[in-house]
Amino acid sequence: MKKEHLITTIGIIILWLFLAIQINNDIILPNPINVFQVMTDLFFSSYFYMAIIFTVKRVMIGLFFSLSLSIMIACFSSISNKFKRLFEPVNIMAKTIPNISYIIIILIWFGSEISVSIVTFLILFPMFYSHLLLSLNKINNQTKKLLTVYKISNKEKLMKIYLPMILPDIINELKLGFSLGFKVSIMAEILGQVKFGLGKLLYIAKIDLDMSMIFALTIYIIVISVVIERLFTLIYAYIKR
Repeated sequence: MKKEHLITTIGIIILWLFLAIQINNDIILPNPINVFQVMTDLFFSSYFYMAIIFTVKRVMIGLFFSLSLSIMIACFSSISNKFKRLFEPVNIMAKTIPNISYIIIILIWFGSEISVSIVTFLILFPMFYSHLLLSLNKINNQTKKLLTVYKISNKEKLMKIYLPMILPDIINELKLGFSLGFKVSIMAEILGQVKFGLGKLLYIAKIDLDMSMIFALTIYIIVISVVIERLFTLIYAYIKR
C-alpha cells in the first residue's frame, strides 16, 4: 500500500471512530473496534469462506460466458458490417434495460441459484461487446488490406490476428467485469435469498439489524475486489511487456 493510501485509510478510520463515539448508536454507525472484531470472527469462520467460494463461483460463471460470447460476436461484427447492423438493436436493448429489471425478471423465471450467474452474464455482456468491438475496430485499414491481399480466411483472421491483438484488452475487460459482476452478483443474491453466498450473509445481517456485520462484510467485499483487480492488473502488465 502506498504511503498516501495508508494515510488516507488511517484518517478515515479515525474519523469513523470519532463519529461512532459521538453518535453512540451501533445501529446507525457501529464502532470500528466492534467491526474489526466481527471481521476477525469471520476470518476464522469456515462458513464465511464457503460464502465467498459460492459467490465468486457464480461471478466467474457469468463472467466466462459473457466474455466468451462477446468476443465471438465482436469478432463477427468487426469482420461483417451486415452482422454488426443486425446485432446492433440487440446490443442497444441489452444496454438500456435497467439492472434491477434484469434481476427481478430472471429471478422470477429461473429461481435464485442459477439466476445470479445469468444476471451477471446479461449485465456484463453489453459492456464487453462494446469495448472489444472498439478494440477490434482500432486495427488499422492497412492491416485489413494486407489480410485481404493474402486472402486469409475469416477463421485465420480471428484465431491468428484479431484475438492475439486484443488479448490485453480481454484481460483488462476481465478486471473491470469482475468488479462490476461481483457487486451485481451480491445484489442478486440478496434479492434472490440464495442458500449460500456473501449476499445471504448480508441479508441475514440486515434482518438482524447487525450493522457491525454489514460493515465487516462490506470491507471484506472491497478487499476481495481490490485483490482480484490487482491480480488482473499484474497479468495485463505481463502480457503488455
